[in-house]
Amino acid sequence: LKGEDLKARRGEKPGRVIRLPKRGIEEMARQVTPLLPVDQRRRNFKEVKTGFSEDTMMLEARRCMTCGSRAIIKYVEDCMLCDYCEIDCPENAIYVSPAKYMPVALSWG
Repeated sequence: LKGEDLKARRGEKPGRVIRLPKRGIEEMARQVTPLLPVDQRRRNFKEVKTGFSEDTMMLEARRCMTCGSRAIIKYVEDCMLCDYCEIDCPENAIYVSPAKYMPVALSWG
């Protein structure tokens, strides 16, 4: 959208690892995406993942953007390797590996 080459920075490595204190950071679990019950899936072609409510969506967005989740990325199957998390992270705490396996986040000491 900004007209930037998204592949240009992929070979760069982060200059430093930020060690954030564990104290004072609220640990918030990832919200589970609601799913249509199996018996209903058998009878129609509705979307299986029903999505978050507005409140749950706001909780999840706050968790990710503030790294209050301990910044461990566990959902490799959902990562599309678009690099937007790396580009938009205000702390430059996310680095998407050129190996394109999964993003590497912060080191929690």
